[in-house]
Amino acid sequence: MGRTLLIVLGLINLAWGLFALAQPTEAASWVGLESTTAAATGELRALYGGLFVAFGVTLLVRPQWAGAVAIAYTGIALTRVLSLFLDGFETFTLTALGVEGFLALLLFKAASTHLASAKSEAGRP
Repeated sequence: MGRTLLIVLGLINLAWGLFALAQPTEAASWVGLESTTAAATGELRALYGGLFVAFGVTLLVRPQWAGAVAIAYTGIALTRVLSLFLDGFETFTLTALGVEGFLALLLFKAASTHLASAKSEAGRP
C-alpha cells in the first residue's frame, strides 16, 4: 500500500510540475496568479514546475525520501495557515491548505508504511 500510494502521489506531483513547466501562465491562472513579467514566468516555472517535478521524481525514484517531501508539504501548509492570519481569508488559500495538509499526512503515512515494509524485507525489526 505504501509504495503504491507513493507512486500515485509521485505521478500527481510530476504531472502538475510538467504542466506548470510547459504552461506557466495557465498554471498561474489556476491558482489565481498572473504572470506579468519574464521574471514572474520564470518564478512560476521554478516553483510550480521545477519544485513539483522534483517532488514527483523523488517519490518515484527515491521512495525512502518521502518523509522529506512530506516535511516540505507540511511547511507549505503551515505557511498557508500563516497567510490566512496575515493576509486575510481567501477560499483558494483555505482549499490549498486542505489539499497540501492532506498530502503531507498521506506522504507521512506512505513513508512510514514503505519504511516498515523495507525493514521487514531486510529482516530488521
